Amino acid sequence: MRCAIAQNWPAAAPDGLVVPTGEVHVWRAWLTSSAGQLECLARVLSTDEIARARHYAFARDREHFIVRRAVLRQLLGSYLAVKPQELVFCYGPHGKPALPPSRYGQPLEFNLSHSHGLALFALCANSPVGIDVEWRRPVLDMEAIAKHYFSKREYTRMAAAAPKLRQTVFFNAWARTEAYLKATGEGLAGLEGVEASCLRGEAARLFKTGTDPSTHSPWVLRQIRPAAGFTAALVYRGALTKIQRWTWSDAYRASGPRATQATNPTAIKPKYSSMGPSPYAGSVPLLGQDLQNVAKDTSSC
Repeated sequence: MRCAIAQNWPAAAPDGLVVPTGEVHVWRAWLTSSAGQLECLARVLSTDEIARARHYAFARDREHFIVRRAVLRQLLGSYLAVKPQELVFCYGPHGKPALPPSRYGQPLEFNLSHSHGLALFALCANSPVGIDVEWRRPVLDMEAIAKHYFSKREYTRMAAAAPKLRQTVFFNAWARTEAYLKATGEGLAGLEGVEASCLRGEAARLFKTGTDPSTHSPWVLRQIRPAAGFTAALVYRGALTKIQRWTWSDAYRASGPRATQATNPTAIKPKYSSMGPSPYAGSVPLLGQDLQNVAKDTSSC
């Protein structure tokens, strides 16, 4: 069954969140928060997450990490009826986070991605899932990056596209490839085994996964339109019948769990403080390095 994903993202979800088999719930969250919201969200983080936050040299990066980890915890806690601060994660060989098997009474798979202040969270039952979002921005050496990391067919199709469409083709291929790598948890080890559609207006599909052509593959690829200026993709293993989507709103942030001792996010100082200008000052990140990071952390958390 083909599933279409609408562009509207409701700001309210039903009570008693449950993900039926064959269904994926996708949440989007804007990562900008006020100081009060940030303080509330930081209360649910674990000691190791606070330590990870300190490794970010720039305040915006540090704050975005706090928000997306706290939103992840609050989402999972809502589905599992567990206090967000009590959730425990385990990690795969390439860094993909997961919930320990049998710990919470129901299998819940998840993945998240973030780009330019927007995060997407995908949750489902009984199936690996991967999601990737990319802000479409000018890319230095786009052709060289594509030639190095894309399949021969993906690169050829991008090179043959009209110049004004190449950025769209590039980010389609990028997001769809990374979503698959995050679903499998393989990192760069699986890069040569995936090939996806990428032309503008072309249906999202996987041409190849591992050693299997798409006709024999259990993996399903869907395009997601989270907001203007962004490209996103979702990969799911199995028969995908429905995708639900919602926006994580300020109402959820305001109702975050309370703690007897608050964590002041302004006191979470960076471990390294002299790292040069902020990456948000107009520079373009090197996507080749971004993809190398997939091998280290398929979670993009």
